[in-house]
Amino acid sequence: MTRHLAIYSSCEISRDPARNTANHQAMLDELNALMAADGWEGATIIDFRTVAGFSAVGIEPGPSPLTLEYLRRMKDAGKETQAEPLRPVLVAEQGRLL
Repeated sequence: MTRHLAIYSSCEISRDPARNTANHQAMLDELNALMAADGWEGATIIDFRTVAGFSAVGIEPGPSPLTLEYLRRMKDAGKETQAEPLRPVLVAEQGRLL
């Protein structure tokens, strides 16, 4: 049984392509290690964004480990479609916490 429903991480974006690839690979390595420690077989990216010079990724349990190729596909798909802006969740929509 997993302890986490989702995991988020981020890395700095570099202008140097080799450094940028290394930063993103280090982030994916960290996420893959956290997934394994939590008992996930793999992950699905549920959020991918660039904010203030950082790439941020959110994942949930999924079919396979994270790779740079998967991350690149997500980035390219994001360029083709405009993501809906996040809206705040109203307290009445959250239900009751026990």
